[in-house]
Amino acid sequence: ELALAVATLEMNAGAQQRRVFQMVKAGLPHGTENAVAQAVWLGEQSSRSFKARFPGFEIADDAFEAKTLTLFDLDQYAESVEQAKLWLLDQPFQTTPLAMICTCYAVFMCQPREALPFAIRGLSLHPGDWTVLNAALLVFVRAGDFGRAEDTLSHLDRVANTHVTRAFAYAGRGMLAFARGDIFGGRRNYEAAIAESRHAKRPDMIFSAVAFYLLAEATAGTIDRASLLKSDGNI
Repeated sequence: ELALAVATLEMNAGAQQRRVFQMVKAGLPHGTENAVAQAVWLGEQSSRSFKARFPGFEIADDAFEAKTLTLFDLDQYAESVEQAKLWLLDQPFQTTPLAMICTCYAVFMCQPREALPFAIRGLSLHPGDWTVLNAALLVFVRAGDFGRAEDTLSHLDRVANTHVTRAFAYAGRGMLAFARGDIFGGRRNYEAAIAESRHAKRPDMIFSAVAFYLLAEATAGTIDRASLLKSDGNI
């Protein structure tokens, strides 16, 4: 645990990945479930996944968090969801497995209705957690439950007090606007989400906001390749 904690601090401080993963390697042979999960997370933040760095390491059957993250990193979303459900059974008040289940079903598996019970449960247990609010919002919009989506957005707006959280709130409003056919409202909110992501200095969030925006435009049939190539640079 100590080795993984130091590795995380080193990663956040901008240390070379080789140095970071030397410490990860030192901590893995006697790693607890939390330590292994942290090692998987560090792999996600680096240039190579945990499995790519440690192909021979076997994650214990009951290390549900680590397995959830590993499978998600490998784009095995259905398997990741099943491990997240076991993780939730093992630790019923955790927010991350709820968010993972909702996100996988709504975004990557295109089965938002399967996630509705988890979204509703998440909001009842964690009404002030912005990650749960954001995940539930994805589910409600994709499932066409616009009433619940609007209520969730109102709660998300109230807790959005940083550039990061405001970016997610604007993106959520953009997604809902597009789903309702409000193209101009959708564009305006996605542009605000991208601006907040830039203020947060989060290129990963900029990429995600742009990807969701372009998907919304393409789904609505309101933008074509020629228009994208003539973009004025705001996006």
